[in-house]
Amino acid sequence: MAHQWLIAVYHILKQHQLYQDYRASDTGQRSQAQRLKRLQQQFEQLGYQVQLVPLPVTQLPA
Repeated sequence: MAHQWLIAVYHILKQHQLYQDYRASDTGQRSQAQRLKRLQQQFEQLGYQVQLVPLPVTQLPA
């Protein structure tokens, strides 16, 4: 984890840019969609049929 932070800091300083959290960008949303698809496929391989439905924002754990 520390190694990843050092690489990020290096690139931020080298490019003179502000840090941007990739999870807040489209890339983060795409990786979440890919992860959900992968998880669904894993359940199907185990013999389960699943339907992924997002929870309303008010029900998310604190």
